[in-house]
Amino acid sequence: MVILGAATNVVYSYAGQWMYFELMDTMSAPEDFPKSFCIAGPFMLATYLAVACMGYGFGSGSGDLIAGMPHGPMLQAAAAMLFVHVLIVYLIKSVVLVHYLHGCWKPEQVDSRGLRSYMQHGGLGVLLLLLGFVVSNMIPFFSQLLGIIGGLFAGPIGFLFPITFFLLARGREILMETEEHDNLPTQREASPEEVVAICGNDDAQEEGTETSSSASYESVLGSERCRILMVGFNSLPYWEQITIVATVIFIVTTMVFGVADEVLQVMEMWDRLGAPFQCHHLEPPSRPTCPGSAG
Repeated sequence: MVILGAATNVVYSYAGQWMYFELMDTMSAPEDFPKSFCIAGPFMLATYLAVACMGYGFGSGSGDLIAGMPHGPMLQAAAAMLFVHVLIVYLIKSVVLVHYLHGCWKPEQVDSRGLRSYMQHGGLGVLLLLLGFVVSNMIPFFSQLLGIIGGLFAGPIGFLFPITFFLLARGREILMETEEHDNLPTQREASPEEVVAICGNDDAQEEGTETSSSASYESVLGSERCRILMVGFNSLPYWEQITIVATVIFIVTTMVFGVADEVLQVMEMWDRLGAPFQCHHLEPPSRPTCPGSAG
């Protein structure tokens, strides 16, 4: 349970797929994005894992890596590098978000290169920064909040939806090729038994047709999509099928048990630290003592 709760932050950290298309939309040469990702993707994966494994190996345990370090130059250096890292991530994401907000507010100015457009864009960026500062400092369980967001939204948006869309697109492509060439594709399609087991029986759909035409349409549409999904899934190599199934199981597990663990932590901290945006007294932390000083 605790491991799955921590895994929600892992899902949140690596769920950048939702941002990639937005980043490409803001690029002057979107076709160059794969080149940059081939460098940035493996680098982020290696550095994230290296920092986490080294921190755990040096005794950080389940606590915060920075909070577990002794006071001194190493802590200052680590805090400075963490600040630079968060600053870069914030700038990348805020560019996309501010561009979207600017387009909703002043669509005629969003692509302009004048002073007025720059002032509007910069003002939205400052407001977004202030809002993030207030929220992050007024919520005493901010890390758990990120875990809940990561478990509930980052998993489906970053992993489940892309897998589903890919399988639907692949299934439609195979069925279109079958209709055009009037022959079976080389890939294995879903058998009638598999379609019935997963998508439902056609007899049940006919009974639904008699009760309601709208319900029948939705049922037939859902069954057709499910059939296309199975066609796309069964056309993949077995190692890809295993990878997809393992990914779906992991994401769904973190969505259920991981989020539940984060919610329990929020409830415990709520009683101890108070509700968000609520003024309450906190005990000041003990000041560190210098080595060799008198007690």
